[in-house]
Amino acid sequence: MQGYYIYEALCDSSPLFHDLAKPGTKPYEYRSEPLALTKQEVRERKERDEEQRYKAMIARTNAWASEYNRRMKKQSGEVQQDG
Repeated sequence: MQGYYIYEALCDSSPLFHDLAKPGTKPYEYRSEPLALTKQEVRERKERDEEQRYKAMIARTNAWASEYNRRMKKQSGEVQQDG
């Protein structure tokens, strides 16, 4: 396991080791939590990730709907002011 973490850390920082890397190049984000070792941990993490994606999708949809409604109100308001 320790070897895997070291390998992953080197892969995440590999953009910095490239000879032609542009100034300001940043490494990839390192994992925020340890690897899942048991089937139960894998299942729990998968469920948690799916729930997070679902909540993000709902937030994007709500943001889109709010923006759409705002534009429709603005558009209908302009029509009423002219008439």
